[in-house]
Amino acid sequence: MKILIAVEDEFFGKAIADFVSEHDWPPGSEFRLIHVLEPLYVSCLAGYPSELMASFDEERRRSAKSLLLGVATQISTRLPQLKLEEEILEGSPKDVIVNMAKDWPAELIVVGSHGRSGIGQFLLGSVSLSVLSAAPCSVMVVKPAKEAKSEKKQAKDEKACVS
Repeated sequence: MKILIAVEDEFFGKAIADFVSEHDWPPGSEFRLIHVLEPLYVSCLAGYPSELMASFDEERRRSAKSLLLGVATQISTRLPQLKLEEEILEGSPKDVIVNMAKDWPAELIVVGSHGRSGIGQFLLGSVSLSVLSAAPCSVMVVKPAKEAKSEKKQAKDEKACVS
């Protein structure tokens, strides 16, 4: 079985790593762990020195690599027999995930969900909903536990108070 895992950030990475680690997978299953970097929009960065833009892009890639390594380590520690590859891609997350699932070809996609609805979903979009609608295979949407969501919100609020 080929399972494509799309990880957005550490918060969802942990929830997805827990989900994957808690399930039995058929022998020989292959996992591809991806993180999609959205392209830097030149018009938004016009006027910044090219060295600064290159440094920013390098830091994004370093952070993405660290994220994938962390999630891969969490999964591999609990399930050392799994074949797991990591890859950083660039583009629209919705499109890249669906295209990767078609090209590889994946039999299951695992993504996280913020659980936004209403105006939040409209303004920010929903990668998981778009992937679910366009995927060539089954999609598992993993939501973090409610306790984890409140801890993340509390940490974000505390950080905002310190700044």
